[in-house]
Amino acid sequence: MKKKLWCVLCIMICMMMIAACGQKKNPEKKKSEKAEQEETEFKDRESLKLSLFTVYYPKAWNYDKENMKKDEEYSYVRFFDGDTVDESENVIYIEATKEDSYKYRKSLRENGHCNNRKCRIYSNAGK
Repeated sequence: MKKKLWCVLCIMICMMMIAACGQKKNPEKKKSEKAEQEETEFKDRESLKLSLFTVYYPKAWNYDKENMKKDEEYSYVRFFDGDTVDESENVIYIEATKEDSYKYRKSLRENGHCNNRKCRIYSNAGK
């Protein structure tokens, strides 16, 4: 009899825990608040959405549509403040990649951007 009572009690506690954990918070509300904040904060700017980031830039600036890349793991765009890149005083490059730190460090070493003391890569890393 005690075993049955304990079993029923455990089942009831489990059912209450499942019911309590099943309640969802409203994620759409958070997204809408964030979007609304971005709209008010950057309302006088243009926006460009790439796969890895969104850029809000002044309306007087342009970007290079021909050389822009928006892959799943790589995004690149170049902004300039004149009519063409050659006529511009300011040119801004924005680039983002999805990769692990070891791959990033390896690319830095291959391009000569860090010396051996500051940028060590171990052969057994990531295994």
